[in-house]
Amino acid sequence: MKRLAVPVITSTLVLLCLAPRQSWSQENAIEENRRLQNTSRAKARELEFRIDDESSTELVVGDSPVMTWTSLGGWSGDVFAWTGKGRVQVVGCIGSHKLDDGRYEIFQEFHSLADERVMATRLDESQVWIPRTSIEAKPMTGTRPPARSPPQRLAQMRLLARSFSFGMRVSEDNVEQELRLLPQPVARVVGGSDRVLDSALFAYVSSSGTDPEVFLLIEARDVDGQSVWTYSIARFTTREIWMSHGDHPVVRIDEAPYLGGTTERIAEPYFYRVESALPVDELEPAE
Repeated sequence: MKRLAVPVITSTLVLLCLAPRQSWSQENAIEENRRLQNTSRAKARELEFRIDDESSTELVVGDSPVMTWTSLGGWSGDVFAWTGKGRVQVVGCIGSHKLDDGRYEIFQEFHSLADERVMATRLDESQVWIPRTSIEAKPMTGTRPPARSPPQRLAQMRLLARSFSFGMRVSEDNVEQELRLLPQPVARVVGGSDRVLDSALFAYVSSSGTDPEVFLLIEARDVDGQSVWTYSIARFTTREIWMSHGDHPVVRIDEAPYLGGTTERIAEPYFYRVESALPVDELEPAE
């Protein structure tokens, strides 16, 4: 009996020693996650987007992200939507990836959805984003006109979003034939403009997590006194993607270049860039 008592006591001591460490590790991870979230929110608030119109309309962003995602390998991000003039105008992500030395690599990924020129936006001391082209809103044919009530239009837009299919080439031997559509729009603007009745942003995510790879903007617009549906595609990856929609031919979009610090002025409607690498104590406080 005395022989058996020793290992029992030893194992109990081991468990008691391990329990506080495990709890500390979990609490530390939770605190770091909160600091990352607060950092992304702070950086989103610092960015100011304006439409290049007569009144230099300032776009509005909410206090909280419209979606938060995670992916394999320690990647995560918060997605924000900047709205104005009755529609979603800019979608952007402030994300992070933990490096081997414990620092967090902070990156930005943005796409302009504006059908007007966006004024120059300073991303940091070294780079400015000034999209030289506006995105094209293409009409949908063979569809029922937009309903009068917002709930009915939402049902229509969800159905229209399901008629699109997107694929992505991850690598030479890894192809995602169809990205997963999230069932509800991540951002929506109803009214607020004479020419746009409804504006809804849908996300298509990868199988490795909830990282959005493509955004689809579906809008009910007034064109020459008639309500019609339009759509706009916003890539959200540097990888090659393709789209199929009904009987239309497959549309392929080539890989996009990484724009870390290679140019002072970013002129493309989409960009991905690494902003900085921060130690944990330089992230925003967890409070």
